[in-house]
Amino acid sequence: MLILGIVFLVQELILFTLFSFSAGKLRKVIIGKPAIANRLNMIQGVLFTFIEIQIALSKQ
Repeated sequence: MLILGIVFLVQELILFTLFSFSAGKLRKVIIGKPAIANRLNMIQGVLFTFIEIQIALSKQ
């Protein structure tokens, strides 16, 4: 059981390290291109609007 725990820890360490580096590179791309940032803001606004509508129309 200890070996499986160690394998899991190593696997997650590698995955989260890759996610961190990818997020850093993606951030540089988004900051370098304001059009992408504006589009992401628009998508985020639309998603939040849909979530608010679903909450407002829920029966609870």
